[in-house]
Amino acid sequence: MLERYNIRLKVAGPVCIGSGKQINKKDYIYNKAKDTVDVIDIDAMFMDVITMGKEKDFERFLLNRNETLEYWFKSNNITRQQYSKWIKYSLAAGDAVVEDKSLKEVQTFVRDAYGQPYIPGSSLKGALRTVILGSTAKVRIASEQSGKRPGDTYTTIQRNLTRTRIEKSKDYRLIETEMKKLETCVFNALNRDPEIKKDNAVNDFMSGIIISDSKPFGNDRLVLCQQIDKLTTGAKNSIMLRECIQPGTVIEFELTVDTVVSKIKVANISSCIKNFIKSYYDTFAYKFDKTNNYPDNTIFLGAGTGYPTKTVMYQVLGKDAVKQVADILHAKAPKHGHKKDAEKGVSPHTKKVTSYRGMEYNMGQCEIEFEKIG
Repeated sequence: MLERYNIRLKVAGPVCIGSGKQINKKDYIYNKAKDTVDVIDIDAMFMDVITMGKEKDFERFLLNRNETLEYWFKSNNITRQQYSKWIKYSLAAGDAVVEDKSLKEVQTFVRDAYGQPYIPGSSLKGALRTVILGSTAKVRIASEQSGKRPGDTYTTIQRNLTRTRIEKSKDYRLIETEMKKLETCVFNALNRDPEIKKDNAVNDFMSGIIISDSKPFGNDRLVLCQQIDKLTTGAKNSIMLRECIQPGTVIEFELTVDTVVSKIKVANISSCIKNFIKSYYDTFAYKFDKTNNYPDNTIFLGAGTGYPTKTVMYQVLGKDAVKQVADILHAKAPKHGHKKDAEKGVSPHTKKVTSYRGMEYNMGQCEIEFEKIG
């Protein structure tokens, strides 16, 4: 009844699975000699600061928004040898700008109880769910419109999504309603109890897909990355700093498929991945990339990968999605200039990238492989 697979996820572009926490510029120091960022355990440090009799000056430092930790160390004659015992962990600075004048808050990577970074299985499963939803909806809409599939359930959802006018952020609830219908049509096929409504989560066949958390990996596989918004013109705007997995890292998971519950096979998942990434390039990324350098097994994972990787509007609406996506993003963030996206032929009008060792990478880009066990 159960099929087991190994999943090998190769990081092609820096990946950040955010912990929901941040370290501010008073919590880390840039080691220019080693080109690393040392994150300080402030609690452990404070206990020694009290012993040193410097607690009042330290409190003053914490209240001073402009003073950096490096400056405080220097002004109090604290050497690296002295503060090394307060270092919680270090990571490569990469191409991120971390000089004193431009220190920023850093979004931290999720870690286990032992302080080791890892990728939760739920993060990967969520990414695969989006891929399956978008690819399946696209295929079924095409089948209905060609007459190969009876009915017009999916075509009706597509039509409703196209016609819904988004003028204020609250109007997005109408989009969410149609998306909920779409998810129910694609995933809720179990009918476990006739007294339970079809849209109840117990009828979702994805409950038969179980993905373990990844094996933990060391902080030495992390690098500090500057998230960058890239325009179609090639211009770039730096946004924030994130702890990311370095490109080239291979992360392993275990996938278990309950073949009684799940209505989708691993081969079908691979086809969905291929279809999704093709649609991603044909309807969005082509505006930024002259050539299609996305392998068929490409998925996007984690924070900062961009709207088109997290939603299925482009798979459902195709190139007609530009106007609707522009309206949605404008309603959510009126100051970000999305109102004119439709005129540019792409929405959002930026793609999320970063720089690592002098090369540009797409945030969160990975290549996934499945290997059956036994």
